[in-house]
Amino acid sequence: MILIKNVNLVDTINLKTKKTDILISDGIIKRISDKINNKKAKLIKGEGLFAIPSLIDLHVHSRVPGKEEAEDYISLTKACLSGGVGSVVLMPNTNPPTDNINILKKLIKKAKKESVINILFSSAATVSREGKKVVRIGENARFAVCFSDDGSWISNFKIAKEAMIKSFKYGKKLFSHPEISHKSGFINEGLVSKRLNIPAIPRETEYLAVLRDSILSIIAQTPVHFQHISAKESVEIIRIAKKLNPYITAETAPHYFCFSEKNLEKLDSNFKMNPPLRTEEDRKAIIEGLRDNTIDVIATDHAPHTDREKKQEITKSPFGVIGIETLLSASLTELWQKNKIPFEYVISLMTKKPADIINLKNRGVIKEGFVADISIIEPLKKWKVESFYSKSSNSPFKGKTLSGKNIITILNGIIRYENDRFFI
Repeated sequence: MILIKNVNLVDTINLKTKKTDILISDGIIKRISDKINNKKAKLIKGEGLFAIPSLIDLHVHSRVPGKEEAEDYISLTKACLSGGVGSVVLMPNTNPPTDNINILKKLIKKAKKESVINILFSSAATVSREGKKVVRIGENARFAVCFSDDGSWISNFKIAKEAMIKSFKYGKKLFSHPEISHKSGFINEGLVSKRLNIPAIPRETEYLAVLRDSILSIIAQTPVHFQHISAKESVEIIRIAKKLNPYITAETAPHYFCFSEKNLEKLDSNFKMNPPLRTEEDRKAIIEGLRDNTIDVIATDHAPHTDREKKQEITKSPFGVIGIETLLSASLTELWQKNKIPFEYVISLMTKKPADIINLKNRGVIKEGFVADISIIEPLKKWKVESFYSKSSNSPFKGKTLSGKNIITILNGIIRYENDRFFI
């Protein structure tokens, strides 16, 4: 048993904070009340600290199988625990991709053996992620929380519509990677790319894909979840589309509301991701999209790459950055402290709201009877991003000072992390 005394509990349903005690037993939140006493329980003094549901990241690349030198389940687990993340959804663009029940079952078994976090899996939406034939949705839905060809957009509208409809039939959502394929390009098409004469990625590659998939979902009245939104036009399309189809949801990542193409002036590949960092106007539009619920959740698109890969010049280094260990801090620093979005709402963008999108039961809220996945944080604690528990260090936040730090991570009622110590 664990007893957390006099902690500030963040209610992600009513978006309020109250000071209380929390009693945990048998992996479950047993009681929330004032002045709980239990001499048998391990005591955590919560004065000045905040208890939030452990974060839920809907967009993570584990590199298992196929590229374990950049990340494996053990390093991913440590990164998550240190960042206060309790549940992750792994993307299907592994080698081989997760497009059938055999690979899904194999990876689920491996994850349970090697990790203490709640690792969930997406299934590829099409066979081999080639966009030509929809996978066996009914079979894969038993083992996956969503369907996606992440890393690729399903360009054939008939296949995309079929994937939407069949996913919905089995209680799942299609996660769209909205990006029309482009032959070349490394950063956003804009002032920086023109000044540096770097082949660029047009912004319409994103927003036209968002437009088409919005139309398909409106016609079929099925869900679609848009991944890593970065462009102001995409935000506006989604804002309008939601009025016609309430099943539409969207995510963005911290790098899209913290940075812009200006951060690529020195061609630092730690700022190279896909979709690319766009203009300052786009960055502000993303923040407003989060503020007014056009964008529903924050996810990291955690994409580890080795130092050897990322140290190559900008045109040769791979797309992608890591983000799990800075998810909480970057979001609190930029959205709550700098842009005055309410603290409890920012927390809900990384807890209850992602749980709702994948229909994850009994998590995302600190409530009696729910799974005891709780992260205890200091929202105002400043720290400098210098090292990582991930195998990779390709972070745009490297060297930055952020506010908000996870102190303790409790998963399934067991303390798994406390002040840079792991219990796994």
